[in-house]
Amino acid sequence: MNNHVSRLVRGDRTRSLGLVVAIVAAMTGCGEPGEAPPKTTVRSVASSTPDIVLILSDTHRLDHLSGFAPGAKELTPNIATLMRDGVTFTEAYSPVPISAPAYASLLTGLRPVEHGLLNNQQHLGPDFRLLQESLQDLGYRTAAVIGNPFCSSAHGFGRGFDSYWDQVDGHGKEGEIITGEAIRWLDSSPGDTPFFLFAAYMDAHTPYIAEEIPPSLRIEFNGKWLRDERAENAHIEQRYDLVLQPGENQVTLSFLDAGIPALPPDAGSPLHFKDLRMASGLPLERTQSIIPIEGTPYERINNRAMLTVTNGQDHPVTDELVFRCFRKYRPEVIPSYYKAGIQSFDQSAGRLIDHLRDRGLYDRAVIIFVSDHGEMLGEHQAWGHVPHLFQETIRVPLVIKAPGLDAGIANSTPLDLTDLHGLVLDLATGDRAGFDGVLDSAGRATLLGATYPPEAGTLQASAIRANLKVILTIDGEIKAFDLETDPHEEHDIYPQMNLDPRIEALVESARDELTAAAGTETLDLEALSEEERDRLRALGYLDSGS
Repeated sequence: MNNHVSRLVRGDRTRSLGLVVAIVAAMTGCGEPGEAPPKTTVRSVASSTPDIVLILSDTHRLDHLSGFAPGAKELTPNIATLMRDGVTFTEAYSPVPISAPAYASLLTGLRPVEHGLLNNQQHLGPDFRLLQESLQDLGYRTAAVIGNPFCSSAHGFGRGFDSYWDQVDGHGKEGEIITGEAIRWLDSSPGDTPFFLFAAYMDAHTPYIAEEIPPSLRIEFNGKWLRDERAENAHIEQRYDLVLQPGENQVTLSFLDAGIPALPPDAGSPLHFKDLRMASGLPLERTQSIIPIEGTPYERINNRAMLTVTNGQDHPVTDELVFRCFRKYRPEVIPSYYKAGIQSFDQSAGRLIDHLRDRGLYDRAVIIFVSDHGEMLGEHQAWGHVPHLFQETIRVPLVIKAPGLDAGIANSTPLDLTDLHGLVLDLATGDRAGFDGVLDSAGRATLLGATYPPEAGTLQASAIRANLKVILTIDGEIKAFDLETDPHEEHDIYPQMNLDPRIEALVESARDELTAAAGTETLDLEALSEEERDRLRALGYLDSGS
């Protein structure tokens, strides 16, 4: 294991963290605003092998964590508990803003160009030792509850887990489901051996289906209101009972905008349907405003669409209306929906944390909170995450609570997801040499990130060292930023600083990353099955015409 992978830093080298430190200090009672952050020290590692719980919130921006942005104090109160009880790393990064490659880096300790998984729908090869396999060798029982369909056992991620729940298709991706399955495993497992539990939540990722989000679809039957639904969770098949009268029966589907009917009725809605049918096989005639999307199994409804189903019997018949649906979101609704997803995750994760506490496991367990990547919410006129290497997509939250670590600490040591592999093993084994190793900003290797075609659309790489960052595209375009004075990357300093040796070194590092990526086999979208394309569409990576 590389030394830099297995070491945790003592915070006597931690620099001032401004607002973040002030808020964390206030939360913990360990300082006043404006004071230097307390030192991060490692007193001891628990003598007994600790239980380990890894909580991942997919697509979670750092500034949507309590204490990291104005107004965010109450956004994640349950994760704030971990921040009070552990170490919050303020400079943690993902090497890639897309889930499957990021999960693979976390579990292998390798960058995407090293493990070879560069896109969703690729498979994690058998040649790499995974974190859970190493923990099994140490005597751990291992379990995962995964809300991301691209990180399923079928994609190679289940290797080394004694139990692996990845049944989001057909169940939905809500955090309450993930927590429920995690608790079910905890309660059914013997308590005589240590465990590693990996719980991966998807609440902050499209589709946005948190309870606070208004319904998007109104279903009327024979002129009467039937129900309003958040119907865009394409991971589950929607089913609605209808009592069909003899003869023709009319079903009306209306798109709801912010919970109210959208106007005008003949305008195209963002709802796209698949497998719209009656469960019994009775014909469902498209009578108005339902438009097939050529070359795909999807059809789009207008803001108000009508269907007719005929009951040929002389008595009422009960049947089910069945469909799957996904939604394309307008930019103006995304920030509030995303925030609702973050809050939904925190509530579900809080229930898991409370369960650990109720069972007497919390204090002696290692609990880690992290994200795989962030999300653009209109910055740089950009949305989503796959094609972007801005801070909003690659800087992630990371909190580690463990026996023997001082509590309520903010640490600015640069880390990325590959470091977690070694850090978790150090926590499991009590490796004092690893923990006592000094790893500060001055000695840290350059942090690298990249996006890969075809999902990202282009091949590009980023390199960060201290406060400087460069982004290099395969076409040769170079941008550079000073993250200390320009944290939102609004001012390209490359034209003025292209001869600065620090910038030149970062450009060379990014160029090496591009060269390595260019020689790595990537994903062939044309070779995907329709089922695989459905998963990509359901999470917003493909539109219905792709």
